[in-house]
Amino acid sequence: MEKLLILNPGSTSTKIAVFEDETPLFTESIVHSPEELAPFEHVAEQYEFRKELIVKTLQAHGVALESLTGIVSRGGLLTPIEAGAYEVNDDMVWQLKNKPQNEHASNVGAMIARAISVEYGIPANDDAIRSVKLLCDFVADAVIAGVGVPVTVTEMLSQSETADGTVVTDDIEVAVPAAGAATVTETIEAEAPNGDTVVVEAPVAAE
Repeated sequence: MEKLLILNPGSTSTKIAVFEDETPLFTESIVHSPEELAPFEHVAEQYEFRKELIVKTLQAHGVALESLTGIVSRGGLLTPIEAGAYEVNDDMVWQLKNKPQNEHASNVGAMIARAISVEYGIPANDDAIRSVKLLCDFVADAVIAGVGVPVTVTEMLSQSETADGTVVTDDIEVAVPAAGAATVTETIEAEAPNGDTVVVEAPVAAE
């Protein structure tokens, strides 16, 4: 059985989840206030801050780091490479820390994954597509099951273009309807940083 830690750092939050195979044990979005992020001039400087919060969240949910068999992280903005999942290594971390293609919160994802991977001997992959689909599928399943609690899906699907033409993904919010509400399935399609197309189907309130 695989036990995976999924990391999805965004501009104002860090989303994490732990799965046993394809069964979610928990998902959580850690919100970062402007005041908390203000001391950090560059995204890479947020590494220790976000890593500590991730470790504390795992501990709060009773998940021991040594029990993990793999880590999957979103991002970051590397030199253009062929689409796919890559093992996180020291070269990748060096580039994200010292010469990223652009400043984006996802850059710290691979840095955190690498640190935990080295400390506990856990394989780590940089695979944004997989992390997005796992989290969105979990939320969709929860709504279909009629959980009926307010849930926000903040993922990497929206995108904006910087002054130099670099496409940077950021967070979007999808309001999940309450249990019993009439719903329709909406398809969200967007281009990920590696050029792949991400398609996610999620239930939304019918008009």
